[in-house]
Amino acid sequence: MGPRGGGAVDGQMMGQLDLNALLSTFATIGKVLFGIGFVIFVHELGHFLAAKFCGVKCDKFYVGFDVPRWSLLGLPMPTRIAAFQWGETEYGIGLIPLGGYVKMLGQDDNPANAAKEAERIRTRAAEEGVPPQSLLDPRSYPAKKVPQRMLIISAGILMNLIFAVIMAAVAYRMGISYLTCEIAGVTPGDPAWESGIRTGDKIVQIGKSGEPAEHLRFDKDLTIKVLSAGLGMDEPSPIDVLVRAAGEEPRWARMTPRFRGKGETRRATLGVLAPRSTTLAPRRPVLEYGPAGQASPPLEAGDRIIAVDGRPLDRAAANERGDLPAFELDRVLSALRAKPVTLTVERREGGIVRSVDSVVPPSPVKWLGVSMTIGPIVAVQADSPAAKGGVRKGDVLVSVQGEPIGDPLTLPERCEAIPPGPLRLGIMRRETHPATSGSERTSPADGGQGEPIEVTVERRTGVVTSPLFGMGGYVAIDSIGIAFDVAPLVARVEPGSEAASQGLVAGDRVVAVQILAKNEDANAVAVEWLGKKYSEIVELDEMNNWVSIHGGLQELPPDLEVRLIARRDGRESTISVSPMIVPGSYDVERGLVLTSFQRTHVASAWGEAFRLGGRETKERLGEVASVLGLLVRGRLSMNNLGGPIRIAAVAGHEAAQGVSRLLIFLTFLSANLALLNALPIPVLDGGHLMFLFVEAVIRRPVPEKWQNGLTFVGLACLLALMLFVVANDVRWLFL
Repeated sequence: MGPRGGGAVDGQMMGQLDLNALLSTFATIGKVLFGIGFVIFVHELGHFLAAKFCGVKCDKFYVGFDVPRWSLLGLPMPTRIAAFQWGETEYGIGLIPLGGYVKMLGQDDNPANAAKEAERIRTRAAEEGVPPQSLLDPRSYPAKKVPQRMLIISAGILMNLIFAVIMAAVAYRMGISYLTCEIAGVTPGDPAWESGIRTGDKIVQIGKSGEPAEHLRFDKDLTIKVLSAGLGMDEPSPIDVLVRAAGEEPRWARMTPRFRGKGETRRATLGVLAPRSTTLAPRRPVLEYGPAGQASPPLEAGDRIIAVDGRPLDRAAANERGDLPAFELDRVLSALRAKPVTLTVERREGGIVRSVDSVVPPSPVKWLGVSMTIGPIVAVQADSPAAKGGVRKGDVLVSVQGEPIGDPLTLPERCEAIPPGPLRLGIMRRETHPATSGSERTSPADGGQGEPIEVTVERRTGVVTSPLFGMGGYVAIDSIGIAFDVAPLVARVEPGSEAASQGLVAGDRVVAVQILAKNEDANAVAVEWLGKKYSEIVELDEMNNWVSIHGGLQELPPDLEVRLIARRDGRESTISVSPMIVPGSYDVERGLVLTSFQRTHVASAWGEAFRLGGRETKERLGEVASVLGLLVRGRLSMNNLGGPIRIAAVAGHEAAQGVSRLLIFLTFLSANLALLNALPIPVLDGGHLMFLFVEAVIRRPVPEKWQNGLTFVGLACLLALMLFVVANDVRWLFL
């Protein structure tokens, strides 16, 4: 009876949770539909009110498009979702949710109906002594003067801009959660790392114009500025940022972003990571097959880490919800990476918060039994011990403390194990040395001639060891401030390893890598965590270099093997090896999946709220204009454009974060709609304004055949664009 009764209670609770999740999903969908519909409604309301103000009769006011009468299997089908007549206007919601329209007397955007509509508004009148003549219905749109028609057409755009400011102002008055510009980490060798920006630093100003601001947003301010510095350019332009470290005066850093990726995925980056909190993610809180997945007792979604090994984390920097930034947690876990740690978490259960201690084992480093060749130093940090000791970019390390380099990937950890004091570095210096990754790089093992030099450098204490990051990553010895690459040229093969037994030898060059599952269960796990394309062959190049391969190796699920395609004397061979543990070497990451760290910006008064709303609208307009300019110049691929599916997906994500976040997204959408409608394309408002400007100049309407022809072209282009972005959405959704 006990287990059976317990199962019933658990089932009831799970059913309640499922119902709550379902209701929450429906609520989010409802918010999205209402929000997007409201933006369209506001645009059409502008046209409607201006038309009424100018005395134009409005036949219809629709959000969404209704369709002509149609039938299916002889049964009449609906042409709209809902409609009602009030006065002389029919108000309704159409079946096709791709916009809206106001149907004015004498005006029709469909060129096929233009002639019929023109005839409809003509009346016959005869005055004594005057021959009959055709007159326009005084309440028709064409009967109005050019300035009145311009007002009617532009009113939708103006309403979108006005309501963009209003929605953003309301959002800021309610309080906007935002991703702060507090730096969670810097990727070795990238511009931010090279300029000396450290974990926990805060960027308070971007560009030397303006004033420092406490509420800079990582994704909206910093990321957009960095991306803009590289969009449409062969080389990114420099960026000045004002950086404030804890307990120090702010300092200016000038950095030139680095391009990552290639083709359509190429993006400019400074190499800074967005801040994380110590709170575990609501879904997939841990890497299930990693150390955190083996925690005892298990860690759960929403757990907030508040202490490590009984030492409380500093709560002084907590946000409004009590979340802590992960800076201190990262430092502590880095220092203790070789040991099991006890994480104390706050766990909310049924409205009650309690503390739970969970032991998480360390994360041994995995390798393939192959040591590669160290590459050149790609970056030396500003004012670092290495810079002061005379180490240069392009130098190649050949020894540390008189000992050979060994595996370059474990060199930072071995340097940490050396007792305190200066480091003696043996370096090879050449006049030129390629600093690019890939299968054809030059390295000491290639037999290149250089000048051996020994330098002594001091070491910094208390620095966080940089983990091995992903695409195009480098290896850093943070205590002295250097970052180096690793060439995919085999320097040593572990005796007795699978690689050795299959004939891989020193001097072989790995040119490609492929991940393969050993069984169906392993394949299912790999697809779930790594994606459907995990088994594609990856050719090594500047971005997919050996460091990124090694970093990805640490996150592989069990029962996967790695296929290495190696080249020797112009011939290629393939071997398959299983990851193995490096004795005594541990990764800083344990498989904790943490949420982003956000703060809330609440405007203190409505005046400040409207100022922020105006800024938000201006910035969003600038972004849209910039993207349009790049598209026109061919510097940005059309494949980057999203349509209604992606808009709905982003809106749903923002709505799930709260009403204020949805309002900010709708601000962007409203500004987007305003600017796109202003484009001089027939069918759009801007096209109508273009015809009106021509009419004002030549003092007569543009001939109907020209208007109809251009409108047909504009409509065809618009429909083609719509189909293209929907196809983009489908590809984004399923690929």
